[in-house]
Amino acid sequence: MLVLTNMCLIVNEDNKYLIQNRTKNDWPGLNLPGGHVEENETIIESVKREIKEETNLELIDVEFVNYFEWFNPKTNRRDLVLLFKSNKFNGTIHDSSEGHLRWMSLEEIKKESLSLDLDKVLALYGLYF
Repeated sequence: MLVLTNMCLIVNEDNKYLIQNRTKNDWPGLNLPGGHVEENETIIESVKREIKEETNLELIDVEFVNYFEWFNPKTNRRDLVLLFKSNKFNGTIHDSSEGHLRWMSLEEIKKESLSLDLDKVLALYGLYF
């Protein structure tokens, strides 16, 4: 089974990244906002919807950057995460049921507890630990 998901690295005018401290048990710790692609929506629509739901920001423009994948042989499930980036958005951030949001520098991110594989995901954006 293939599951399509997305994540978006959002960068503000101070060159800080919008990071979510997830409260869900399935993937706790610092992470990028994003989620699943729903049936009958495009991938770009899914990124914009997920970001609006989880951050309250309206993305004006998104850029595809890379992908990351996980495969669980026990369930025969492959998660394909399409990675996007944006520095063009409107709105003010608001926390959601997914977790607490904050703007962080890379140095600040490095000092925190990351969710599983976030360091590898950030490396695909060219941000190295």
